[in-house]
Formats: sequence, C-alpha cells, structure tokens
Amino acid sequence: MDKAGAYYLDWVSEHVRDYTLKNDRGYDGGMKNSEYDGGHRVPFIIRWPNGKIEAGKSVEHLTAHIDILPTFIEHCGLNAPDIEFDGSNISDLLYTFGDEWPDRALVVESQRVVDPIKWRKSAVMTDRWRLVNGKELFDLEADPKQTNDVAAQYPEVFERLLKQLEADVSR
Repeated sequence: MDKAGAYYLDWVSEHVRDYTLKNDRGYDGGMKNSEYDGGHRVPFIIRWPNGKIEAGKSVEHLTAHIDILPTFIEHCGLNAPDIEFDGSNISDLLYTFGDEWPDRALVVESQRVVDPIKWRKSAVMTDRWRLVNGKELFDLEADPKQTNDVAAQYPEVFERLLKQLEADVSR
C-alpha cells in the first residue's frame, strides 16, 4: 500500500467508524451483493482541489456509478458522444443542495448469472422508496433499516416502481 492509501485508511478509521455497516439491511447493514440498501450503498469520494466543491460536501439524493461519466464530460469540457446515457450529470448536486433535482428511479440487480430470474435480487430505488425483489416496499424516510414492508399501505407506489422495473428489464 502506498502513502496515499495508508492516509486514506487512517482518515476513514478516524472519521467514519460510526457509519460502519453491520447486519444485513439498510443503513444498519448490508452485505455485498444484497438487494437491500446496505448491499449497494457505497461512498464516492471526490478530491478536486480546483473544482471549488465545498469541503466535506455530502450529496443526499440518489446517485449511482452511471452518473460519473456524464458529470466528468461536463466538468472536463468534452464533447459527449451522440448517445443517451443511463446516468445524469450530477453537477447541480455537487454545488447546491439539489432543491431542483428531479425524483428518479434507479434499478439494480445483482444475480451474476447467465440467465437472470425475473425480480430476483433486484431493487428499484428512489430517494424515498425501495422496491425489493418486486415484492417488498420500504419507506426509507420512516424505516431506513428496511424492516417494515409497506406495499399494502402504498399500492400506487408499489405499482409505479414495479412498472419501472418492468421497463428497465425490457430495455
């Protein structure tokens, strides 16, 4: 390990110890490859001395790895290829609180098999909601540990996210 890696590990162990993921769900846990929130929630750290991003900035809206390329294209002043990106340019979130950021749904699945099985090990995510395996619906504002399935209480949200999953799978 080089000096930068050692510095990073020291810093993380000193400043991030209270956020260690423990069990198997949500903010209280998440094993790698889990369809629950803790299984795909990961930090993304940007070091950009000339970028004028506020030190210690934390983005609270839902973002993903697919947002990195469109954001870098914008910040590097590059010409984007004439394609539709899956991700979004998150520059507004880096420099503001994202008050104008639209609610969006992201779909993740982690089956890692040749022939995926519909609904298995999948999640449809918005800032507030998680639809897991096409069966369980969680309200992260009320239940960040994802312990109370609220699909019966919010059938319109359940159906909307289920349609999002269908649309994503059929692309």
